[in-house]
Amino acid sequence: MVDQNRWVECVASHTRAQDGCVRVQLVPLTDEERDAFILEDVVDYAEQLQRDRALTAEAALAKAGDELDAALRLEHATAAERGHRRFTAIDTSGTAVGWLWVTPFDAPTTPGVAFLYQLTVKPAMRRRGFGAAMLAALEHRLSADGIDELRLNVNDGNVRARRLYVRAGYHMVRRLDGKRQLRKRLGTTD
Repeated sequence: MVDQNRWVECVASHTRAQDGCVRVQLVPLTDEERDAFILEDVVDYAEQLQRDRALTAEAALAKAGDELDAALRLEHATAAERGHRRFTAIDTSGTAVGWLWVTPFDAPTTPGVAFLYQLTVKPAMRRRGFGAAMLAALEHRLSADGIDELRLNVNDGNVRARRLYVRAGYHMVRRLDGKRQLRKRLGTTD
């Protein structure tokens, strides 16, 4: 069982210690990191197309680029005016390990709720604890900013992500088509 207080303290301090704790710092997304974020989204989608539709790697990458690149650039270009917050997560050496995208929750009756639109760990950094560290750092930051609850959607087939969120204390709110909406009250241990 993870000691929630130690985990948050570990992540909140943003420095690497000899205790084996993975730490990240969230910084605003730069244009350069935005381009890397978009490229990773396109590559991830191409891999999904290759698996699900039996396309060649080249055909899948071309299709993913055609379908996503322009739409993602537009979403990023209008993110700030829609109240979205985008971060690059950096480790203690200053290396970017992934990205987060948080939006206001789309229900006017739920003030103090944010929505985790995307959490992406760079492929070379996966399976090292950075996803959990990024999530904990985001929760800490949002809680400090007065956000009481974080919600997110996770695809049913994304077993690793579902495990990450359960370990971090997220609970299912409802089932959607092929995914689940999860939530966590911030600043509490529930």
